[in-house]
Amino acid sequence: MKSRAFFVLFIIALGAAMLARPAAAQSGVSLEFHPTGEADATPLVDESGFPQLRMGLTPLSDSGVPIGGLTTPNFGVSENGGPVENLVVNERVDPNQGISVVLVLDVSGSMLDDIDALRTATAALYDQVLQQTDESALVTFAALEDGNTVNLGDPFPQLTAGREANFTNDEGLLRNLINGLIINAGDGTPLYDAIYKGARLAREEAHNSRRVVIVMTDGVDEDRQGTAEAGSVVYDRDSVIVELRELNVPVFTVGLGDEIDSPFLQRVANTTGGTYQNAPDAAALAAIFTEVASQLKVKYDLSFTSATESDGEQHNLTIDVSTPLGDASDSVPFEALFPVQPWVRDVQAANPRQEFRSLTTFEGVKGRVTLQPKVVARGDIAAVNYYVDDTLVYQATAAPWEYLWNTTELTPNENHRLRIEAADDSPTPNVGLRDFDLLVEECSIICQVEQSTGIPANLLLIGLLVLLLLFALLVWLLTRRRQEPEVIYVPPVYTPPVVDSRPPTQPTPVAPRPTISAEAPAGMAARPRAKTEVLNRAQGPIAFLIDTQTGRQFPLSDGTTIGSGAGNDVILDETTVSGQHAKVKLENGAFALFDLASTNGTTVNGAAITHQVLADGDRVQVGRKVLTFKVVG
Repeated sequence: MKSRAFFVLFIIALGAAMLARPAAAQSGVSLEFHPTGEADATPLVDESGFPQLRMGLTPLSDSGVPIGGLTTPNFGVSENGGPVENLVVNERVDPNQGISVVLVLDVSGSMLDDIDALRTATAALYDQVLQQTDESALVTFAALEDGNTVNLGDPFPQLTAGREANFTNDEGLLRNLINGLIINAGDGTPLYDAIYKGARLAREEAHNSRRVVIVMTDGVDEDRQGTAEAGSVVYDRDSVIVELRELNVPVFTVGLGDEIDSPFLQRVANTTGGTYQNAPDAAALAAIFTEVASQLKVKYDLSFTSATESDGEQHNLTIDVSTPLGDASDSVPFEALFPVQPWVRDVQAANPRQEFRSLTTFEGVKGRVTLQPKVVARGDIAAVNYYVDDTLVYQATAAPWEYLWNTTELTPNENHRLRIEAADDSPTPNVGLRDFDLLVEECSIICQVEQSTGIPANLLLIGLLVLLLLFALLVWLLTRRRQEPEVIYVPPVYTPPVVDSRPPTQPTPVAPRPTISAEAPAGMAARPRAKTEVLNRAQGPIAFLIDTQTGRQFPLSDGTTIGSGAGNDVILDETTVSGQHAKVKLENGAFALFDLASTNGTTVNGAAITHQVLADGDRVQVGRKVLTFKVVG
């Protein structure tokens, strides 16, 4: 392939490697996330089908080798602290995943009979696995008769023309090199130096982050004379292990036949994170080469349902992976896009005058139920259709897409299917559905009253009992008030005073002035009688204080005293009345009432007084005693 084409492919592979973000590792395991191909702010997650999300990742060992053989239980994805729904994980080999492969091939004298099978195995690798996005290098090793062996000189790498090649995706060049290899009987096996050269070449020259060294040998490190561990001139079996550990490049070792140093090959693989396999014959090499290269192309596709509400905002996913080599965890952002197909995310429902709650919390429905669906979509919603038992019963054409569902029209105590269908305004509408199987209960009279008033039946019963009690109390108060004695006014018998016409020298006895009194009703204890009042003490109207409870009348004159003491003109036998409680005096021809600093006070028409001119009909209260002021003539 031309150098310009190789450069373009190199730039593409480099860009993909920069986008693929390895996660922080735990126990030597890291996560490599793969771009989804969407040119947006969250390229590691495909949200085009939100709430369905897709993403790709690969768990890598600490040497960068993909960890295969994992299934869905090995993965955990969570958002907002809770797991996502419907997680499915699929492992696949991505042919477009760029890899770098170094073939380190034994071409010593012992390979003379197997060189054709080796050529077939490498051809299978190029034909079946490696693509234009991949690159491969070739290192061959043998201790030649002329003394040449693995060249580790500087500047590195020193490649033997016609036998070795640096990284390229020119498969034709590599095929020609392998097909032109010449095997010389008796050539030695510089195994240690060859393994180091391949690992260093992969470390320093490879362009892909996924790189691997495949070492194939049918013998042990030895020179042309068969002296063990004499074929390599720079490294021995221990020093090369130290170098491999520093280079940190996975080395997969393949032992052909049974005359091999299996423990050393196993040690190399374990140290670098590769694997060791034994090929019983050369025919098995092709399957081993393709298997190793394919392992570097392993990826995992994850799909799941997000529980995040569509809001057009960015959120985070946390991915946890458990592998035989350890666990790893990391987080990536995603955008909660509004879905292309309308999503009936939830349906809020309520009976009359009750608060809305999710219809999924209803065990059954009855009476009139108001439905309000929550629909999200990338396009504008044109209509929401309501179906009951597959029959269209209502179409809402404006937000909030509400429907008043009268379930009394359905057969009670049976399950009925409610389907809510939301369609956008696209020329070919996108439609989203949500089904509910609901028990429709019978709505009794109490249920109907509750829905009409919005008040629970138990509260209605309590309210009715309270009203009945208030009505009974009102009737009792009215009846009691009618039973109280009415104040009956009895006009007093007035006798004018006798005028003495005799000469002053002959005085005659003055007849006793008539007094006005009222006897206590029969059956009541006698009260102290008031003093006889001289009616003509001063000029003024004729007036009385009348006890509203007993009807007893007390005539008034200028200076009439009121109290519980026996020396008062008006004696009131009541504990709340002070001994000298009040006094009545004439002022400008009218009676005025004075409180005499009593203990419980004096009121006129409910107002406390110390001095008050009385008017006909005034209601005077002395302590707890109530009197009516009455003027005669």
